[in-house]
Amino acid sequence: MIISRSRPCSMACTKRDSVIFACNMLTTFIEYSPCLTELNLRAVKSTLSENQVITRMALSTKDPQELFALQARRAQAAMEEAQSY
Repeated sequence: MIISRSRPCSMACTKRDSVIFACNMLTTFIEYSPCLTELNLRAVKSTLSENQVITRMALSTKDPQELFALQARRAQAAMEEAQSY
């Protein structure tokens, strides 16, 4: 097997490019991680708030039929929300 002289340089350039790419990706991740964290915190707060309202509504029902009706409405709302994504 004959190895050309350009191959070691080619491999070094490829490794260098890979390291540069990895550094760029890490920099981008570090740059945008606060935004992603803030977005996730907003989503968690919104979900907790929504679930708190649903729990209060469920605990305030007077009979099982009312509870099942609430459950059906929430299932419908969840399906519509999922379809909107």
